[in-house]
Amino acid sequence: MLRFLTIAMLGLAASTHLSAQRPPEVTSFRHANTAKPIDSLDWIGLYDQLEPYAGWWKETAACASIPLPASHTASVQFYYVNAPDFLPIPTDKSDRMVVGVTYAASEQIYLSVLHLRDATAVKHEMLHQLLYWWGEKEWHDDRRPEFKRCGLDRVA
Repeated sequence: MLRFLTIAMLGLAASTHLSAQRPPEVTSFRHANTAKPIDSLDWIGLYDQLEPYAGWWKETAACASIPLPASHTASVQFYYVNAPDFLPIPTDKSDRMVVGVTYAASEQIYLSVLHLRDATAVKHEMLHQLLYWWGEKEWHDDRRPEFKRCGLDRVA
């Protein structure tokens, strides 16, 4: 239900804030097990974690000195957004467009289709999720020292 709510909110954002959704970057996106939670949103879809992600989870957790709950990583759902950047709603960063956002309580990560293989962008969002699992109250704060220490403080 929460996943549907988040996606519906993104859909609402697209319909009420047209300037927040840029034109599509790609005309087709083929990946095993892609799914459309809401068919009317042609610019967002679920995809399986790509092959490098398993290693990136481990690298990110090790760098941040956070134990990796291996069983949890497979439960995270990744969504592509067919745009160079987007305005997530709800967010604490309502003043800027982003290339990725993590809804950690729902174990969902949304990424611009242009950044699905960008190690820095993906690891940045993974670190948010790891901090949440670790119980950090300010898991969403990009100014946390773990981001700088791991070189994940600057995302395109």
